[in-house]
Amino acid sequence: MICLGENVLETRMTSKGQVLILKEIRERLGLSKRQQFIERTKDNKVILEPVPNLVDLGGTLKSMGKNKSIKQLMKEVKEGWD
Repeated sequence: MICLGENVLETRMTSKGQVLILKEIRERLGLSKRQQFIERTKDNKVILEPVPNLVDLGGTLKSMGKNKSIKQLMKEVKEGWD
């Protein structure tokens, strides 16, 4: 891991395609073990966005979620990020 400036770090991908997210960053963003991400590309860059925990969203989804499955709600949340 090489520091290239404030909030800029260089890392590398392993032979298995894994990339390390530093502990400092994981803690700052509140990421937990087994965190799920939405992975996408834009302008030749890889973007990882944590999938929100439904418990953390609390009542946010209450009005959205009437008569909808969790699968449908997650699809709508994902589409909102695109």
